[in-house]
Amino acid sequence: MLKPTAAVELTKPVLRENPPAASVPDVPKKKTGLFPVRLLKNYRPLGEFVVRPRSDPENEFSERIERAPTAEERMKVKAGWFASLPLDEAKKIIKLGIAERDDEMEVDED
Repeated sequence: MLKPTAAVELTKPVLRENPPAASVPDVPKKKTGLFPVRLLKNYRPLGEFVVRPRSDPENEFSERIERAPTAEERMKVKAGWFASLPLDEAKKIIKLGIAERDDEMEVDED
C-alpha cells in the first residue's frame, strides 16, 4: 500500500455571482434601419425597402406615405421616386450617384 506524500484538502467550489450589468461593456449594434433617398436613376433595390410616394401627386408639398412596393416596383423603382432603403445599400447608391439623400439633416456650409 502506498503512503500519501502530501495532504490534500477537499473544499467546496466557490460560486461567484454574475457581474452587474453596468460593468459589462456594450457591444456596438449594427445599424439596420431604413434610410430615405430620392432616386436619380432607375434602380432595382437589393433588399427590403418601402416606397414613399406623395399622397397627392399633383401637390409637391403633400405628405409622403410609406407603403410596401408592388410587384412591378420591386423589379425597378423609377428615377424621381422616393424610397427608404437599408442604410448600407443607401450609402452605396448615394456614393455611386444613383440616388441622393432625402432626410432632414442640415449641412453646415463653412
